[in-house]
Amino acid sequence: MENQTFYNINLNTEIQYLKGVGPKRGAILKSFEISRIKDLLRHFPRKYLDRTNIKKINQIKIGEKVVVVGSVVSSGIKKTKKKNYFQLNISDESGNLSCIWFHGVSWMVDKFNVGDLVAAFGKVEFYKGYRIIHPEFDLIDDNKEALNTGRIIPIYPSNSKLKQAGLDSRGFRKLILLALNKIGHIEDHFDSKFCKQEALSSINDSIYQVHNPDSQEKL
Repeated sequence: MENQTFYNINLNTEIQYLKGVGPKRGAILKSFEISRIKDLLRHFPRKYLDRTNIKKINQIKIGEKVVVVGSVVSSGIKKTKKKNYFQLNISDESGNLSCIWFHGVSWMVDKFNVGDLVAAFGKVEFYKGYRIIHPEFDLIDDNKEALNTGRIIPIYPSNSKLKQAGLDSRGFRKLILLALNKIGHIEDHFDSKFCKQEALSSINDSIYQVHNPDSQEKL
């Protein structure tokens, strides 16, 4: 397992040498115990977004926790006499939803662009329209490439320091997919005969399915 190489990248390669990382990002990742490629592949999702369970905005109800995916219509800081807050307005073909944050306002300012696809998770309220206060969110790359074409999207743990370095959930998805492609086949501890006999998935398939699942049944 440890000696597999592809384009001079292997599981023991220092994380800074993976394309898109570099010394600065590498140092930040190392401070979170992601020092090598193998550590990155062990940075497992904290949850998954099943796009088959997403609700349209016109289907949501006040008080329920939902997952909504919509395109960014507008975003920006709103000022009041008491305090400022950040508001993100998204829409799908059925309606509009506002996402509001009272904390971390400065970090949110440059996060979204009009047209970005955003998944928002949280409890629905109604005040001059549907809204979610402090939702969890994820920026989604909705294209025809392998990154997010499946129905299930991994959501990775991150924090403000990682996010400021572009290592939010989407950033981790990109790096992990790149690492998997560069590594290629990962050698298993057990031979294929034993795995078949014991109905075990290979380590190669297991790692890939954790980060890029085909279905809920594969998780």
